[in-house]
Amino acid sequence: MDASDVAGIAVSKFTNRLFIAVIVITNTIGNILLGTGMERMPDFQGLSVMAYTADLLTNWYVVSGTILLIIWMVAQLSMFTWADLTYVLPVTASAYILTALLSKYFLGERISIARWIGTWIRRDVRCGRALARPRRVPRPRRLLRRGSAPALRETGAEARPRGPWTGAASSRSPGATS
Repeated sequence: MDASDVAGIAVSKFTNRLFIAVIVITNTIGNILLGTGMERMPDFQGLSVMAYTADLLTNWYVVSGTILLIIWMVAQLSMFTWADLTYVLPVTASAYILTALLSKYFLGERISIARWIGTWIRRDVRCGRALARPRRVPRPRRLLRRGSAPALRETGAEARPRGPWTGAASSRSPGATS
């Protein structure tokens, strides 16, 4: 089964790759814009909550970074409708490397060797699971009602629910009275 055939959703390779690119780019740039915007914010301790909130909502970097991260989240959640988590997260793991690189060059952050190693390990661990094609086991869209399972119909078994949560079936005959 291919990703383009899951749950009746037709997804081309182009759409799959487009969503991967959108997820990586919006995540990376959104995080960089948020980092830039938060560096330009005044200290919280010196302002009232209302003044800080007003500064936050009028900061172009923070607002645009937030919008990009909303687009990232919607794109990633959309991709989960046709591909497994174990495919989506690894193929979008390059965002870690891009965010680190852009943070170093645009935000002037110093990234130690230990952080670079941790970034690469995180990316490699996530990318290692992405070697397979995007597959997914179809899940039932709704739960079956009790007693409507095909096995009960085929065997002719009684469709009445039994068990501790429904009250055990009585050992009395149907017409018996106490």
